[in-house]
Amino acid sequence: MVAQRGCDCIVAIIPGIGASSMHGAVVPIAKIFVSAGTNNVTFSSIPQGYQDLTLVVSMVGNSSYTALQYFIQLNGIGTGYSDTFLYGNGASAGSIRDTSAGYWYCGYFAGAASGYPGSAVVNILNYANTTTYKTMLEKWAGDANGSGQPGIRVGLLQSTSAVTSMTLYAAQGNNLFGVGTTFSLYGVRTVNQ
Repeated sequence: MVAQRGCDCIVAIIPGIGASSMHGAVVPIAKIFVSAGTNNVTFSSIPQGYQDLTLVVSMVGNSSYTALQYFIQLNGIGTGYSDTFLYGNGASAGSIRDTSAGYWYCGYFAGAASGYPGSAVVNILNYANTTTYKTMLEKWAGDANGSGQPGIRVGLLQSTSAVTSMTLYAAQGNNLFGVGTTFSLYGVRTVNQ
């Protein structure tokens, strides 16, 4: 462990991995900026040279719905998804499990209709591997003037196909991805890449 000067943080150094290897560094792949309300966006031709994918979502609502949720579908596959998530809203906490779904349920932005922001980070692990099922980890939070909701989620897709495309859908439709919403996709480097 190494303490850095000027801060109270501690950084773990992984034994045997030189600092020059850039292990874990993130590399921008693509960014989608919503300039007109839309129901879905797609990342296609995702390069296969990284260890994991990281998707950063900055959500702006565009609807009278009180909340906005989005779905993720990989490679156009419409079956075999499951997820479990934990959430809280300042007054209570809960958990929900989805099975045999056609996509991963993601995020929950309670104040989207009123213009309150929401954000999420989604990690898709070993996305290019062709021998294992695909797994997803998500962290999200949505403001609603003091009554928003943060949460965490884990998901599984029962497919060994390498991930080459990703589509995100607004769960309630009606062009819910509002102007200013951004979706940024990154590749996470592996050792000595």
